[in-house]
Amino acid sequence: MRLGGRLERAERAVRDRPRTDQFSLVQAVPVGRAGGLPLGLHADGPRGSTAGVLVYNPAVGRPEVPEGRLAPWGLLIVCEAEFVDGPL
Repeated sequence: MRLGGRLERAERAVRDRPRTDQFSLVQAVPVGRAGGLPLGLHADGPRGSTAGVLVYNPAVGRPEVPEGRLAPWGLLIVCEAEFVDGPL
C-alpha cells in the first residue's frame, strides 16, 4: 500500500472523531442506579473513548447533556426505572 493511501485513511478517521471534550454516546442513568457516581457527566470506557455516563436526578426532570458536550451526531440513551427493572 502506498503511503499516500495510508495518510488519506488516517485523515478521514481523525476528521470524523468528535473533539476531545465531546461524546458520541451518552447513557443517562438515574442517581439511584449510578453505582455511587455523583450527579453530572462522566467519561466512560478506556482512554480516548467517546462514551459517557450522565448521572441525573429524576425528581428534577429529564436528563440534559451540558451544551456542546454531545457531538452533533451523538446519541443520548436514557435509562429510566420502568425500563431497567427485570420482569416481575
